[in-house]
Amino acid sequence: MARAIWSGAISFGLVSMPVRVFSAVSRKNVQFNQLDSRTNSRIRHKRVSAADDELVDPLEVPGLEELAEVEVSEKELVMAEHLIGSLSEEYAPEKHRDTYRESLLDLIQRKAAGEEIALAPEPASPEGVAALEASVAEAKEARKRHPTSKPAAQKAKKRTRRAAAPKSA
Repeated sequence: MARAIWSGAISFGLVSMPVRVFSAVSRKNVQFNQLDSRTNSRIRHKRVSAADDELVDPLEVPGLEELAEVEVSEKELVMAEHLIGSLSEEYAPEKHRDTYRESLLDLIQRKAAGEEIALAPEPASPEGVAALEASVAEAKEARKRHPTSKPAAQKAKKRTRRAAAPKSA
């Protein structure tokens, strides 16, 4: 299944339309399957109805157009066409490289050639850890300064006063 390289939404007044951008070219020469550890056979994912455990035909699954009908004014359509036109450009595949795929294929070839592949764990960044600790300390201080926050001693004192006070009838 294709993966969106960008997701977002375009809004016109009260109408918001989801937008996803997909790659124009897709090579499918690298595939991974999940395997059952007991039998080493491929695991299949089937669409099954929860009501009767019957297989469901993908054509019987409603699409977005069946779920909601949206009325869009002529002015909003013109604005949408203008926006899309202004953001569109000619696709130039030579400007793009799939570095993830290239790295993955290189890794597979090295592993197939018998090279031992060991992944080094990423060390914790000292700057990142220090920033996280500073953020936690700052949050604790901010909580103490919050107007609804009172020290525990004052809260405990109020509870004991209420418990000791005589009840009026």
